[in-house]
Amino acid sequence: MWIGLFVVALASPYGWIALISPVCILAIFFGATIKLTEEQMINNHEYKIYQRTTSIFIPRKPHQ
Repeated sequence: MWIGLFVVALASPYGWIALISPVCILAIFFGATIKLTEEQMINNHEYKIYQRTTSIFIPRKPHQ
């Protein structure tokens, strides 16, 4: 949603300033959410397998 708002805002003068929102949201997502989850699950063997076989953000085929 945030990226969509940025794309719509590009049509207006100074619309590039709207880039701040998606960058902040992605920074919060990567900086806080993923880090906290990994800290909580660090000792879980099944989660380590999940980490090795799954992409962090971009969907793709699982690794083997």
